[in-house]
Amino acid sequence: MARKGIHPLLRRVQYVGTNGQTYQLWSTVKHHQDRFFLSQDQYTHPAWTGIPPKSAATGQAAKFKRRGFDFLSGLKGRATNQQQQGAKKQPTKK
Repeated sequence: MARKGIHPLLRRVQYVGTNGQTYQLWSTVKHHQDRFFLSQDQYTHPAWTGIPPKSAATGQAAKFKRRGFDFLSGLKGRATNQQQQGAKKQPTKK
């Protein structure tokens, strides 16, 4: 016997693309709005347009990278600082 009340209710929702084109789809969203405005669709997404995305030079990721951490090579700023400090500690031969 099938259990009642375990499936979400389906509602008809309207999605508006970046160019103004509308799509009517079924959705289980719990929001009470009937229209959703898309920030990216097939006309603006880099995967479909082939245009590389603009890199954010002022975002949180750029701020993190400026502090000296690179995801691919590890800590680049810290290693050079330690090498410089190590060079200062070595006694000079007279």
